[in-house]
Amino acid sequence: MDQQRGDVEMERLERQTRENSIKQVAALLQRPDQLERVELLKKKYVRKKAAADAHLKNAVQSQLGDVKTGLNQLRSCLEDIKVVKQNLSDIHTIYHSVSGLKDKLVNLSHESAKHHQLAASVESLKHVANVPETVFATKELIEEGKLLQAHRNLADLEASRDQLLLELHRQMNRSANPDPKNENDAKMIEGYFSKVQELSENLGKQLWLLLGRTLITVRKEPTIIVSALRIIERECRMDEDWKKRYELYKFMPADRPKKWREKAINVLNDAVENRLEGCQLEERDQHKMWLVRHLEIIRRLTIDDLKVVKSLCEPCFPETFDIVRTYVKMYHTAISQHLLNVIERGLEGNEIVSLLSWITTYYSEELMGHRGLQIQEGDLGPLLSIDVIESLQDRYINTLRNNITEWMSNSMSTDKKDWYKEEEPETDGKGFYVTQLPVILFQIVDQNMQVSQLLGSGVTPKVLDLVLTEISNFANIYEDELKKYKEAHLKERSQPRFYIQYMSANVNNCDTLGESTKQLKSKYAESRGPVDQLYGAQDRDRYHTITNQFLQVADYGCLFLKEEVFLDVGEYIQNILTRKWLENEGDVDTICATVEDYYHDFKHLRPVHFHRLMHKIYEQIIISYLRQLLNPSRKITFNKPEERRQTVEKIVTESEQIKTTFLQLVPDLEIPVEQSTVLPKLSEILRMSDTSMMPLELLTIINDYPDVKAEQLVSLLQLRGDTGKSEAQQLVNNALADRGSTSMKKGILSRV
Repeated sequence: MDQQRGDVEMERLERQTRENSIKQVAALLQRPDQLERVELLKKKYVRKKAAADAHLKNAVQSQLGDVKTGLNQLRSCLEDIKVVKQNLSDIHTIYHSVSGLKDKLVNLSHESAKHHQLAASVESLKHVANVPETVFATKELIEEGKLLQAHRNLADLEASRDQLLLELHRQMNRSANPDPKNENDAKMIEGYFSKVQELSENLGKQLWLLLGRTLITVRKEPTIIVSALRIIERECRMDEDWKKRYELYKFMPADRPKKWREKAINVLNDAVENRLEGCQLEERDQHKMWLVRHLEIIRRLTIDDLKVVKSLCEPCFPETFDIVRTYVKMYHTAISQHLLNVIERGLEGNEIVSLLSWITTYYSEELMGHRGLQIQEGDLGPLLSIDVIESLQDRYINTLRNNITEWMSNSMSTDKKDWYKEEEPETDGKGFYVTQLPVILFQIVDQNMQVSQLLGSGVTPKVLDLVLTEISNFANIYEDELKKYKEAHLKERSQPRFYIQYMSANVNNCDTLGESTKQLKSKYAESRGPVDQLYGAQDRDRYHTITNQFLQVADYGCLFLKEEVFLDVGEYIQNILTRKWLENEGDVDTICATVEDYYHDFKHLRPVHFHRLMHKIYEQIIISYLRQLLNPSRKITFNKPEERRQTVEKIVTESEQIKTTFLQLVPDLEIPVEQSTVLPKLSEILRMSDTSMMPLELLTIINDYPDVKAEQLVSLLQLRGDTGKSEAQQLVNNALADRGSTSMKKGILSRV
């Protein structure tokens, strides 16, 4: 069946090969001129076939060789298996032939055990007889510092004692009825070797004394440390041996296990703690920077000691101590506990800053992250717990809050003194009046923000929130102080001498304070948590809110400056639309001259405040002029057309004069058309000689100024002198009725 399947497969392969060959020949001989290359192609394929046959022959020969080698190895293995099988059979036969040998050799086994015990006793007797002399010699060796020899003697003494006690223990366990004599013998042996325990304790004391000075001794005489460690390791091995014996005999000497390795670690740890405690050289009352100096000593001491451990101790200590990691953990733990003790004793002011800053740099290259130590932070964990750190941060924040409040108050008090100086305030590079208040204030803020960045990632957001709160409070205080400054000036307008200049400087200061607040956002706000979580949805952007606070203070300052102008021009404004005004040309001239005079001080305001102030002054002059024009209680009327014409021309001229004065002073001042044309348009009511056109003129005014009030128009009509009050009211009511439902957009007349 397999033969048939193979034949079918061969036929299929031959047929497939023939078809492929036909396709290849057809591809090569597609044109008549290619027939000339038939011989060349034939030779080429013959060469390829010969090469393929050679490769196939080599492969078959190689496989046949491997098969032959494998068969030879299998034949050899078969022979080996037969030999092993025969040997196992022989062993099995021999094993069955000696099955009763154990019973025949019982007596011999007992004699062997007795011989072993006697040999041990004879060996121990050599030491037992010399115990007093050995104890004395060992004591002298310990006193002379020859600890290795002393330990060798001690080990021999302990071995003799423990072996005798072990044999007694085994005898008591083998006997069904323990012999009281054995217990007495055990007590006698322990009493005889009582000095051995004392020697062990004395030797231990010497070792602990040496290990306590490891970091000093290893620099000069490392062999002493090595000898001490060899003794400790020997004792550890003896502990392990006796643990194994205990599993066999249930006997353990009274002083085992000694656990000298653990004791050595404790001694090293105590030495580290003592070094840290001993490096505090000063107290608070001796030097105000005592903590900074103390922390720096701890840093240097720790780095120096750990370098010694890595370079000198590591070659001396056995690997079981893992001495570098052990020392690092000991220093870490000791520093942590020492800092907790320092905190418990109480910290003041900048001492908290110093400690938090030092903790932040603990894992930097300045201490545990030093490249020479190669310590990973994850191996040690935090120096202090999160609760302790947060407690320190909260104390720092509370202290900082009081300090910032005091600093801001002092800065305000200092700046207020400058407001009363007999000299103008300073100007910045652009000629704007300023004082040093914003610079001083934000120097303090920036310094504290920079310090907060040194105290850990969780401190900066808290300090930033605190600073923003205090700046907001300061804006309110600043506003109150400017109001008090104005009130003091109003009591005696000649004082302070440079009131206008310093008020302008304070307006400019508000701009600087607002801009500096925005800079806090760009410099420090990235580390701050979401505002919504702290201040609610109604206060999403505190920076914008605080900036608006300072803008409001600046507006108050501009208001005070505007009021100062109108204190000077008020009496001249009161003269408008009076007989004196009609006969005199000087009132508006004086007003414009006064504005020009103040302009020379106001131009030292920053542009945004300067333009706003100048516009407010212009607007207020126009409103005051309108009040005089529309005042129903005035005592002047113009009964003659000539007086009305003269009045209109004067109003138009003065309106243009006021506008021109402001534009000459401030060419880019934006004056609304409504404000610049209101006086000329209203005065047209006075100019009209044909009263029949009065309703149309009134309607024009109402359409141009929808906010005009009926009583204002009535007052204006009465100013003509030829229209009674009832007639004027009738004209106005008719005009307002004709206006319909025009929207009442508030304009300048609504503020008159």
